[in-house]
Amino acid sequence: MPIKKLYKRPIFYVPVGILVLIIAFIVFSVFKPKASKDIFVKAERGTVSEEVSVTGRVTAAQDVKLAFARGGKVVQVGKVVGDKVRAGDLLAMSNNADLVAQRNQASASLAIQQSKLDALLRGSRPEDVAITKSQYDSTQASYNQAKESFKNKIMQSYLDADNAVHNYGDSLFTNPGTVYPTVNFFQKDASLTEDVSNARTLLQYLLQDWQRQVAVVDSEDAAQVTKTKINITKVQDYLNKLAQAINSATATASTPDSTLISYRTSVASARTLISSSISALLSSEDAYKSAKSALQVSKDQLTLKESGSDPQDIKSQQASVLQAQASVAAANAEISKTIIRAPFDGTVTKQDAKLGETASANTPVVSLITNNQFQIEASIPEADISKVHVGDTADVTLDAYGNDATFPAKVVLIDPAETIIDSVATYKTTFQFVTPDDRIKSGMTANVDVKGLTHENVVVIPQRAVFISDGQKKVKVKNGENIKEVTVTTGIRGSNGKVEIILGIEEGMEVIVSSS
Repeated sequence: MPIKKLYKRPIFYVPVGILVLIIAFIVFSVFKPKASKDIFVKAERGTVSEEVSVTGRVTAAQDVKLAFARGGKVVQVGKVVGDKVRAGDLLAMSNNADLVAQRNQASASLAIQQSKLDALLRGSRPEDVAITKSQYDSTQASYNQAKESFKNKIMQSYLDADNAVHNYGDSLFTNPGTVYPTVNFFQKDASLTEDVSNARTLLQYLLQDWQRQVAVVDSEDAAQVTKTKINITKVQDYLNKLAQAINSATATASTPDSTLISYRTSVASARTLISSSISALLSSEDAYKSAKSALQVSKDQLTLKESGSDPQDIKSQQASVLQAQASVAAANAEISKTIIRAPFDGTVTKQDAKLGETASANTPVVSLITNNQFQIEASIPEADISKVHVGDTADVTLDAYGNDATFPAKVVLIDPAETIIDSVATYKTTFQFVTPDDRIKSGMTANVDVKGLTHENVVVIPQRAVFISDGQKKVKVKNGENIKEVTVTTGIRGSNGKVEIILGIEEGMEVIVSSS
């Protein structure tokens, strides 16, 4: 049958339609979007270890050139050329007294922080509470005494002011307690005389109001304390102005020199009295404030002792201990830069460190040849060098013998200067085989796994659960039916993909590691 006639029959379209539906179903099944599902992992306690894997080459033993990482005056030379040395023996040391002092200070701070943590973990003993209560009672008594003394000084300020004005200053006036007091001496400066008279009139009202105010003294009434300071300062200003007037007064028949001298003596006595009163008031106020502050501190300490340790306080203090430990470690690291020690057993072949001379940083001064036959040299990238330290152990496999044969080694030297390889800063690191082995040959390719820091019984989560947001490390945590972001403080990262969590996440909390 001709093809054109076949197309015109309805039966032709049925299998074609079925075929189209089948193809559409397959395409939809393969390419349809999959529902997103969060994958949760519980934070747990475990061990996290840093490990750095590098590849190096076995070389024959050779001279190792050692230098100070920090320049300074040489103060000690431990070995000379030809001496046999053991790993760790001191070869040379530069002046590090300032660094030792910093380390001692950091160690003292660590001891204090550790003591605080121990106290929080131990909790409050009955005898500790009793001692703190006794200290609080003593502080309370000191506060009451300071408060009473301050109240007396507030009252005394008024009495001194009243005495200075009425018993000393008023001897220079006629009708001093009236609206128009008149000075009893001649003063060429009429405006000054008028100012003194007006000031005396105003003081009459001030003293009357002040007397009513101090009828009930309250040292905790800030307004009353402020008013007292203002009042006594006004009295002092008045006496200063009165002294200016009498000191420039001219003797007359009615006020001869002897009278003026008497007046000046009275004013001077009044000014001394007020000056002493102000000083006593301010000193008493300072003592009162200090006693009040000490009482609050003592009260807080007693409350803390009686209530026991807060878990959050313990966590915070643990973080403070870690921070103090880091400070000690940093200080030790700086000190180590001033000391050259033998990284392995060997023989000194060069000793250029001289007592009293100043050695430059990164300039070789000591050479040492290893007693072992072979060593490994490898380049460690900048990103991993902080995880590797002299003395770290390592497991080595040689391509010639496969992974079944493991040779123990240790880090004996890390070059202080970088070497650029493929635009990446690397640091040449030398490993020493712990045990001589006849199977080891020069030129063999060595695979080295360096074992770094290990923290046990710490909270760990997968590293991929941590992300950076707003410059902070965060994780997403399951909170009931919701998800919330939590800021965390991380510790070391393990070679197994786990990371230590110092703060922010507790054991048992569920975190999101990925979505599928």
